[in-house]
Amino acid sequence: MSKKLRIFLAHISPPGKFKLFTPPLGVLYLAAYLREKFSVEIRVVNQPMEGWSNKQLVEQIVDFGADIAGLGYMTPSAHIAPEITLALHTASPKTLILIGGPHVIAMGKYALAETSADIAVAGEGELAFESVLQAHIEGGMDFSGIPGLIYRNKKNEIITNPGTLPVIKDLDNLPLPAYDLIDIQKYWGNPSLTLIPNRKYAAISSSRGCPYGCIYCNNIFGKKYRAYSPERVVEEIKYYKQQYGITDIDYVDDCFNLDGNRVISYAQHLLDEVGPINTAFSSGVRADLMSEEIVVALKESGMHYVVLPLESASERVQKVINKRLDIEKFSQAVETCVRHRIFTSSFTMFGFPDETEQEMNTTIRLATESPLHTCFFFIVTILPGTPLYRYAMEKSPKKVKSLSYDNIYFEKISINLSAISDEQLNKIYTRAPKEFYLKPSRFFRIIRDYPKPSHIPRKMYDFIIQSLKT
Repeated sequence: MSKKLRIFLAHISPPGKFKLFTPPLGVLYLAAYLREKFSVEIRVVNQPMEGWSNKQLVEQIVDFGADIAGLGYMTPSAHIAPEITLALHTASPKTLILIGGPHVIAMGKYALAETSADIAVAGEGELAFESVLQAHIEGGMDFSGIPGLIYRNKKNEIITNPGTLPVIKDLDNLPLPAYDLIDIQKYWGNPSLTLIPNRKYAAISSSRGCPYGCIYCNNIFGKKYRAYSPERVVEEIKYYKQQYGITDIDYVDDCFNLDGNRVISYAQHLLDEVGPINTAFSSGVRADLMSEEIVVALKESGMHYVVLPLESASERVQKVINKRLDIEKFSQAVETCVRHRIFTSSFTMFGFPDETEQEMNTTIRLATESPLHTCFFFIVTILPGTPLYRYAMEKSPKKVKSLSYDNIYFEKISINLSAISDEQLNKIYTRAPKEFYLKPSRFFRIIRDYPKPSHIPRKMYDFIIQSLKT
């Protein structure tokens, strides 16, 4: 009997750089899919959660005896990929190294060129990884028949196959993420994307794809929206509740509420099959699609935390960034959620192309005068592969080429494309949270609606004080 292939899947990121943790759903989905298709032994690791250095990660992969190593990462973590892949290639030259994730999707063949990896999967991973694994099992290294795959040939030349990477059309056919391969309880005691501590939660993705074209966003799963059926989503929740004893769920969809009928059906099915369960939408939902009916349905099924991203309150800027959010409906959605005692937050950004000080002040004013409980204020970060990046290349190609993402992530100016100076932009960014939080009525709402009142003195106070210090 031949030994099982060993596959090591890791989400890589410098330990200590990001203080928020969430289960690595991308590699968990991939692990579940691969072990359903093949007889393999798989290990899944979240590097920042483990606190491992790059050297320790490589040592773990080598000690595991990995035949294949798959590494996923975002752009702010891309600078460690060359070191990890070179060290792994040197220590274990027979290990096939694949890279994927948002940065690889954005950079394509350039992401492979800057590393010592063998293959780059610049898109959805399941079907592509299956084809690569099948070729590997058959004893060959011929990947020429896999559409859209990027790889090194025997001459070390980087080849991009014609076509596009295939995607899963019916998500209900996917197995549940392989939560059994991680210690889910580690995540319960660590800070997550929400401001709610100590939750027995599972992160869930109920859809893939987003039809909107926001210029600052890397659309990881493409514009074609695909969603799990309400029945399948509820079955997943039931399983996690029975298997792990979860009391909370955290949705990480790009656009959970695109299909209002699906949301209503899901909420009713959840009530019928499970009952209400604490639900957070920490990645955000589309505010101008949040009708009263949808808010009520989600509230009854357990929603107690929601993020309604605004970005900008300027209609001109909304057109420029191609989000085209209906500002009036945004305000209505905030008021509706707060009226139903749902802890409601938002995201805003300053520094969009040709954005004026007046437009930025309009955003601050709308957020401050709204009943929002919390609001996160950021400076626009220009990420590779986005339309905003291409725009910046036209305006300031030298500055773009000199960009380093090692220490930039939504809180420092990367390239200022606005109509004001760097100094003015920094002043607005610093002033915004002060104006927002120094409003007594907001503290009353926070105390009244925070999902875990006993943690307000510790968590919310720390968060607000930190915001005021920016």
